Amino acid sequence: MALIIIDLDNTLAPSKEAIAPSMGEALTTLLRHADVGVITGGKWEQCKKQVIDRLPEEASSYLHKLHIMPTCGTRLHSYSDNEWKETYAEYLDEEEKVLIRQALVESMHGMYDTSVLYGEIIEDRGSQITFSALGQSAPTHAKEPFDPDQKIRHAIVEKLITKLPNHEMRIGGATSIDITKKGMDKGYGIKRLAGHLSLSLDEIGFVGDAIFEGGNDYPAHQLGLQYVKVANPEETEKHIRSWILV
Repeated sequence: MALIIIDLDNTLAPSKEAIAPSMGEALTTLLRHADVGVITGGKWEQCKKQVIDRLPEEASSYLHKLHIMPTCGTRLHSYSDNEWKETYAEYLDEEEKVLIRQALVESMHGMYDTSVLYGEIIEDRGSQITFSALGQSAPTHAKEPFDPDQKIRHAIVEKLITKLPNHEMRIGGATSIDITKKGMDKGYGIKRLAGHLSLSLDEIGFVGDAIFEGGNDYPAHQLGLQYVKVANPEETEKHIRSWILV
């Protein structure tokens, strides 16, 4: 594969946590063999904190082969001239943001216990609005048991579909729903990066944990990419190390 695109939360690292040192080493070695894309519903600042800032020093020689794709690939950050630059972005306009916020507030009402929250539950990420049911700063121990079968979020999404017919919504992470412009999901991000690098989809592999209908990694399956579905970062690292040895 010329390019391997890997989901971040619960694939490269636990939700909103930094990658492990061993994962940083594995990614650095993988970059010697192929380009790597990191795609996530999270924002650029979170990607930098979780991945880039945790890579070993030797990774600096390969950063031009690392492609950071925040907000479900509606943005691309690339490394050139010794700095990270935003290559493109598909921003939501202010009217859309107001509409999405209103729809989220109405759709989540009465769906689960909101007596304990950890920060804001609706975050403007520029090209995406993200709903985090327990708040943006919820600890892992609170998030993991919240909605493991996605039933709560699927129910919220069913309501959102009727209120936001011109937008895309996908379940991601442990508590999140990502909302973008219609048609701008991870599939859009993957195709746009492929065009940017002049690659065909046959040259791209994908790794993610949410490859199920309604999950924010599912578009990779719909594109027909060769993919690996993982349960956790440990499983991801094992796959990366096996590819390095081939």
